[in-house]
Amino acid sequence: MEKKRETVPLTECIHGSKTTPCNSVCPFELNVRDVLAKMKKGSFIAAFNMYRETVLFPEIACRICPAPCGPKCKETLETDGVDIRALECFLADNFKDKDPINYGVPDNGIKVAVAGSGLAGMAAALKFAQSGYSVTVFEEDCCLCPEISKLLGEEIVQRGVLGQFKFVKCEVKTCFDLSSLPVSDFDHVINASGKTIQGDNVHAVQPYSGLVNGIQAGKNIFRQLDWLVKTGNLRDIEALYADGLADLPEGEEISLDKPSARAMAALCTGCDCSRCMEACEMLKDFGNDIIDLNRAVGVTMNLFEHVDTREGTRQISGCTDCGLCKELCPKGIDIGAFLLDAKKQLYRQGVIPHAYHDYWLRDYAFAESDSAFLYYEPAPGKSEYLFFPGCQTGASDPRYVTMSYELLLREHPDCALLLGCCGAPVKWTGDDEGTEKAHEEIKEYWEKAGRPVIVTVCPSCYKILKESLREAQIVMLYELVKEPSAAQLPFEKASVFDPCSSRYEPQLQSKVREFAKKAGLSLEESLYAGKESQCCSFGQQVYNVNRNMVEKQVKERMKDSELPYVVYCTNCRDIFASRGKEVRHILDLILGINKEERPVPTLQERRTNRYMLKKELIEKYSINAKQSSLPSVLDLRFDDKLQKKMDDDLILSEDISDLIRLAEESSLYLVDSENGHRIAHLYKGIMTYWAEYLPEEDGYRVFNIYSHRVNIKNDTSKMQ
Repeated sequence: MEKKRETVPLTECIHGSKTTPCNSVCPFELNVRDVLAKMKKGSFIAAFNMYRETVLFPEIACRICPAPCGPKCKETLETDGVDIRALECFLADNFKDKDPINYGVPDNGIKVAVAGSGLAGMAAALKFAQSGYSVTVFEEDCCLCPEISKLLGEEIVQRGVLGQFKFVKCEVKTCFDLSSLPVSDFDHVINASGKTIQGDNVHAVQPYSGLVNGIQAGKNIFRQLDWLVKTGNLRDIEALYADGLADLPEGEEISLDKPSARAMAALCTGCDCSRCMEACEMLKDFGNDIIDLNRAVGVTMNLFEHVDTREGTRQISGCTDCGLCKELCPKGIDIGAFLLDAKKQLYRQGVIPHAYHDYWLRDYAFAESDSAFLYYEPAPGKSEYLFFPGCQTGASDPRYVTMSYELLLREHPDCALLLGCCGAPVKWTGDDEGTEKAHEEIKEYWEKAGRPVIVTVCPSCYKILKESLREAQIVMLYELVKEPSAAQLPFEKASVFDPCSSRYEPQLQSKVREFAKKAGLSLEESLYAGKESQCCSFGQQVYNVNRNMVEKQVKERMKDSELPYVVYCTNCRDIFASRGKEVRHILDLILGINKEERPVPTLQERRTNRYMLKKELIEKYSINAKQSSLPSVLDLRFDDKLQKKMDDDLILSEDISDLIRLAEESSLYLVDSENGHRIAHLYKGIMTYWAEYLPEEDGYRVFNIYSHRVNIKNDTSKMQ
């Protein structure tokens, strides 16, 4: 059984968030995002004014702050983060001589005394003075801000503290005995001294620890009393930062100039990340942000009984689950895992449209049938290796299987062979029970062969088997092959297209590049590669869910490099080749085949290829195995355009053969009076197929074919 993937809730997405992690932990409540945004643009004075407005005393604040924003930034971005404290010190040091803003607020006639000139007292005094109050500061010591004077020197107090009072009314009295403070001469007295001062109009600042919290305590007492003066109500005092420091933060200051400060500020994403939405075609197609996706899925999963419309089903089933979103997301949000879990729930509820997966499930049944499935042991129960090429490998080119198996047998004559499917089509419907059954069947053959190392050439099989058969060792063929065959190269330069299933397999990615170079190719990396590899569009078989999105995705992946592609997934190979991209499978280079671009097999040919593959292996190795016949296919004649339409619509020639055969045997067809064409239909499985045709000598000329999910009432042309 597969291990459940851990998921970060989509609500953790920081795209479009009003607050940022650095803001949420700032003891000054500084809007760090806005300050750095101004610095990015080179608007340093505007950034400094915003910083000063919040912290009040910039030169002091940047040096006493423990800067919890830094670690939070690093944690959020999963990088070294932005040294926000260094940027703040840059602003404070480079613009320290800039006069404070003169707001010109008129005197409101209210007199306020502040007892104590520590940072709490001076912060309160500055805020009251800026708001039009007449302020007097009383200090027992003979110098202002004694704790800062001792820590940073008197010069910084004169400039960094008193300099902020330049345009406001504030009297300062030092060497003053606070026990004789004339409380009755003032409307309000702010006690920031820590000493006992009596009076009904005396208001003590909240207890605090650490210099940073001193400034905030002063701002808080101002907010509380200013609200009282304006409304007659005493508002609750705000909480202080939990971890204030009494000493200077450790670490040397980083010296910055304007270019380096601007460059460092540019590292800030603003915690408004949209990397997944910019990279993912499904999210682009959805057109909204991750929080909206979370909401749409939530509504879909929790509908009232009388509501049938499930608008989020297409998004839930339209994700290829390539894993790129998790790789790009600074919070590690795995949208694919979230949507896959939702799909499984919908499957259990029986509401996933069967048409999304009908063709692939029928194809899976064929791969597991006697027509294509094969198990062979040269040395029963004693195999060191078991070759499991995957169902689509032989469907694309049977030589990928036969010649690869020959390579293995040369070095390992007891290598067993298992032709079948890894269960991906079942897994991708959301059917956990069916998936487990498929994997148990593979496990039985693995046990029968003596628990050998499983060798595959399909990255999807590799990934799925590693997740489901965790007790088995799974390797790719390229780890065992030593040298590619000598062959004439189809092109000189190329880019390796990494399938999304290889995202966390750097050794596999390197091995493929090694073989390509040994074959003589010059390689250039494409736009997305390695950990940031993109899905070719085949993942989760979303073609029937959202075809327009799939076509966009394929086109975008083809543009990732102008060079031809070397791939190591047959699905990638066939998808790109079908859209005109020059592409070779790495097996073409290793085996020395397909110098010329081979045509992409039709859907019917893919089935025939698997049938003939089994037949060839049975004959070559004298395997005692039965093989069912392929369904009989009539001689159907149609042009390339109609063949493409059949493949695009996932219609097999055998489906049309069944349709015409039934129509001719029972005369269940209409005749177009203008051209004489016969029009017939067949209900097969969950689909209704239609064909417009005419009988010809020993065959049929087909003019049009289409299908839909509508079931005609009382239809007699049904085939189960």
